[in-house]
Amino acid sequence: MDSDGNNIETRRERLRLAADELLRGRPGALRARKLAVAEEMLRARETTRLNALDPADPRWMLACATRDSLQGSVLTYENRRKVMLLAQRVGIRAFDANLIVAIVQDRARRGEPIESAVDAIAVVPAPDAPARTRRSFTGWTWAAAILVALLVDAILIGWLVLK
Repeated sequence: MDSDGNNIETRRERLRLAADELLRGRPGALRARKLAVAEEMLRARETTRLNALDPADPRWMLACATRDSLQGSVLTYENRRKVMLLAQRVGIRAFDANLIVAIVQDRARRGEPIESAVDAIAVVPAPDAPARTRRSFTGWTWAAAILVALLVDAILIGWLVLK
């Protein structure tokens, strides 16, 4: 059963019958190809419907961050930069991130809620693993580096004086 309460097999059978009606009188190879395409499209639609995005999914997180950063249906340069940095942190490729941003902006332009974009966002490939982020130097790291440099300088000066 799908989310609409219809049996998926029944829907497939109805699709086959409709395709047969449309393709009556055409060569068998063409009918088989058209039927295969129709079945593939139905399978893809059912797959995306059954695999609703998890709130912890990086693609959905990026879509929500984009929605929150929009000013109407416009994403300013600064906000786009922040959204793209988030995408990089969660492991989404730049191309896929821009696609998600475009999907969310399109929905905002049409006045539709972001929930209507779930199927489109689910088509974007999920990231394999979060990208490694470059560690920024904190105050403690700088302090340790300066301390080590001073210690090495003291050792070199002591070695020069005693020589």
